[in-house]
Amino acid sequence: MRLTAMTDWRVLLMLSLPCLLGMRDPFQRVEDPCATSQQTLWHYRGSVSHGEQRTGIVQVPGGKWRRLNQGQRLENGWTVADVQSGYMDITAGLDCDPSQWRWMKEGTKHDSKDASGLITDGLRGIGQGKGGLPDGG
Repeated sequence: MRLTAMTDWRVLLMLSLPCLLGMRDPFQRVEDPCATSQQTLWHYRGSVSHGEQRTGIVQVPGGKWRRLNQGQRLENGWTVADVQSGYMDITAGLDCDPSQWRWMKEGTKHDSKDASGLITDGLRGIGQGKGGLPDGG
């Protein structure tokens, strides 16, 4: 009987230990308030000009296309900080890491008119190194 009481106590301790230590439930989805896991799923494909305003053309998860303008706030909390012909700057918020990043224009292998479309890494951090790019450019 004493062995069973000792075993019950150990089992109770093992089951309550995650709650006591504040560990998260491994079956719950991980919270991502900054939507950083989505950064690489969006692809900046180029832009069009309307006088002084430039509109970025972005391919979003699921293959759909979106037009984004400077200052536009997206449903996931991101804000379009700047739209240029070769890149688009995105701001996620001060509490996010990184708080800003740059999507470089990406092309396809069939994009023979524009050599800058051959950039394959469409995501770069801002504020790292000279000129705001991690590689110093």
